[in-house]
Amino acid sequence: MEYYGVESYSNNTDPIVRIVASNDKPEILDTQMANGRLDFEVNNESNNLERHLGPQSRLCITSQGYVGIHNQRPVNTFQASPKYIDGSGTIVASDTDISGINNTSKIVTINTTVFSSVLQTDKLLRCGSLVVNDGSNLTSYIISSGIGAGNDLIPSASGIRLNTSETLDSGLMVNKDFTLHYPGLNVNKYGLVGIGDSRFNNTETSYHLSVSGNTVVKGVLALGSNIDTTTSDTVSFQATNGGRLQGKDSNSNGFKNVMLEGTGSSSNISVETGDISLGWNHSTIIVNGASLVTITLPTPSSTYNGRRFIFKKLGTGNVNLTPTSGTTTIDGTTGTKTITTQYESREIQTDGSNWYFISKYSP
Repeated sequence: MEYYGVESYSNNTDPIVRIVASNDKPEILDTQMANGRLDFEVNNESNNLERHLGPQSRLCITSQGYVGIHNQRPVNTFQASPKYIDGSGTIVASDTDISGINNTSKIVTINTTVFSSVLQTDKLLRCGSLVVNDGSNLTSYIISSGIGAGNDLIPSASGIRLNTSETLDSGLMVNKDFTLHYPGLNVNKYGLVGIGDSRFNNTETSYHLSVSGNTVVKGVLALGSNIDTTTSDTVSFQATNGGRLQGKDSNSNGFKNVMLEGTGSSSNISVETGDISLGWNHSTIIVNGASLVTITLPTPSSTYNGRRFIFKKLGTGNVNLTPTSGTTTIDGTTGTKTITTQYESREIQTDGSNWYFISKYSP
């Protein structure tokens, strides 16, 4: 079915829209099977890179019910994988043939220079797909990840390496038309989503979202323990405008800086002049009181096993460290422990049940 419309570019006689129904062959052995498919082709004459190509398939539905955007041989329930654009800005489509293959190294050679050593989008082809039209069938091959010595993704300006698991047949590939596709976005039969890797398929059942490649989250990233987690039960992370990592859990009073290993790491610090009951969001407490200051420690639990606090007595008044529960011990004994020396500091840590002094500084 073709639609020409009321206007067309120049004197081009190609239709602007074409709907093609054909026999699908997901596998070579399906030649005699009645497997229907639909391809929806549109003409993009306003783009001079595609004008000479005529109507191109932008959407297909295969006999397996797979839906492909740009890719005519989707390997998942839904696959959106744009076509590759070469170093000269040309969309590599069915006007270029494969000139040779090496089944040992899994390298496919193309009869023209396609790749550029300086083109940044070349690397985005890793784990994308090569779709070959042998005249009677469409076959999809996985492109190599390019990881590992001797496994370069683009061995030459006219060659590309495929995944080591692929079997290459010169009769089905040499002098055949092809298209190259970025890995794009895939949805398998379970509704799970994979981005950036065409190897994502129906064997993936662990993660609802799998992202291969660099990823940026602009805003808050909230993590929950299970599907029933509410927004109040999540652990959240965000980056400040200054590039600092902050975290917050259900016991935090707002976002706090997260201490990272290495140069420039830090933790929360506060200055107290009066009695205070600590929350788990506290870290370093500088006590600058002229009289006695009582600090009540939070009740230990397995959730906070390993949590530490540091106390610095800056003022002249003594500092009492008191467990919330009378049965909770500090260094094996119940009751209050007192810091009496000015400028002394103590570090205390919980094992989830009681408290222990870990270190001490005395001026």
